[in-house]
Amino acid sequence: METVLSDSYCRLCADLKPVSVLTNMVINTEICREVKHKLTRLDLHVNFNTKLPKTVCSECINSLEHAYDFVKSIELAQEAFEDYDSSVFDDIKDEVSDDDSMDKSINDDLSIKTEDSIPNESEVDQELLVEYVPKSKAKEKNSKSKPEKRALQTKTTTLRKPVTSRQKNKPKISANVELDTWQDYNWLCAVCDKYFPSPSELRVHSMQFHYTCNAYRCFDCREPGMCMNSFVTHISRHRPVLTLMCYKCSQKFETVKELRAHKATHFDTKYICRGCNTTFPNEEELDDHMRTFYKDVEANASMVSENNSLTCVICRKSKKSRITLIQHLLIHTDRKRTHVCETCGNSFYHKIDLIQHQKIHIDERPYKCEICHYSFKMESNLKKHAINIHFRTKQITCKECGKRFRSAKDLAAHSAVHSDVKPYKCTFCEKDFRFNYLLQRHIRIHTGIKPYACAHCPLKFSNWPNFNKHSKTVHGVDNSKRKRTAKDLYALDPDTNEFIYPDQEKVNEWRKQILVDMGRGRPRKKL
Repeated sequence: METVLSDSYCRLCADLKPVSVLTNMVINTEICREVKHKLTRLDLHVNFNTKLPKTVCSECINSLEHAYDFVKSIELAQEAFEDYDSSVFDDIKDEVSDDDSMDKSINDDLSIKTEDSIPNESEVDQELLVEYVPKSKAKEKNSKSKPEKRALQTKTTTLRKPVTSRQKNKPKISANVELDTWQDYNWLCAVCDKYFPSPSELRVHSMQFHYTCNAYRCFDCREPGMCMNSFVTHISRHRPVLTLMCYKCSQKFETVKELRAHKATHFDTKYICRGCNTTFPNEEELDDHMRTFYKDVEANASMVSENNSLTCVICRKSKKSRITLIQHLLIHTDRKRTHVCETCGNSFYHKIDLIQHQKIHIDERPYKCEICHYSFKMESNLKKHAINIHFRTKQITCKECGKRFRSAKDLAAHSAVHSDVKPYKCTFCEKDFRFNYLLQRHIRIHTGIKPYACAHCPLKFSNWPNFNKHSKTVHGVDNSKRKRTAKDLYALDPDTNEFIYPDQEKVNEWRKQILVDMGRGRPRKKL
């Protein structure tokens, strides 16, 4: 059964985008062949049969089509020039000696038409349609009938003024895209050109990474905005269907007065940032926000550098990686945890997170370690186990006792042995413990829970060490499935209780696969 994700990466631009604007190149073979053909024509080669993302966004498909058409138009133009005899152009150059002769030559040999000016572009006033007629064929053309002359005049070459920078930067999207609600609109960041499904997600992104709360840019004309209300009005000019609709909840109204009254219900205080429409409990917090984040986007967007800090600028919490920071920022947006686990009720922002979570509720452990035969429910846990237990060398040394560890996390856990700090306290007897697992084991004494039952006698035990000690001393049975040696951690044969040494060649191949998968999309871990 195919897994449907809410967001995925575009293979061409490497941006995380909604699945609604993505096309799977493996499923849509016809589109894939067309994309590959156009990429090859541009001397680009992309293989969609690897483990990398297999989806391409509609923006990249449209941009590729424009680039392909541009290359083809150049080729056709050069072929047209090659059909002419170069001596024709030499004759024209010799005959045009002064301004009067040039004007006369143009009037005799060029048929000029004027088209309507391009709307919304004051710098491009007119288009000139010019038909070039070689002098050697002028008599032949004049001898033709009027209908034939009209037919020849339709074969013209369009001469345009150079494309402005505003036109070059315009997103390559179809002008016929129909939007039903504000939920379908893509909010474009004025600094990095990433787009988001809601204004709150764009606001949090721009505040965290660009230190501005009003980094708006129109998706249709690329006009930047400084004020949310005026920017929403500007968007409505491009998309009239959104004019009488609330941009926050997409509720539609009959009149502007009703819409304004409804918008007021979204604000619980009078202290509102005019840039992002965020409300604050008092004037001091609003002033602090305006001084820090409100900026003139058009003037400062190009000068704002991206923030690489892992501390949330809104609640000042620090995260360990950029991925966890981005996931944390969602709590400051309007996005809801719509993906709910039917077993335990936990909710998630992304469907992929729900799918990964649901694996903890099943007993199946399909991912098995090739060295110690320990199995896992999720592949990511197997990879972490392989790296931390088997493949990474012990390079970190404890300064107190000289014991070596594979990671700083292991060293930090070990360091508790050398301190008198015992942060875990029993709620029944107030006894303190250095580690949480020791506290959980101790609590079973108070609760009477004994999860380990002997298979050879009716005795039960509250912890595994006592259970296994009983089995070995009384029944001569060792329940250990793995044991650590000086070389590594290996599995034990349940019948003979001897070490099971794995095939080294098979382990080497598995090790390469683990390292390649762990390195995808991030720096490879140093061993």
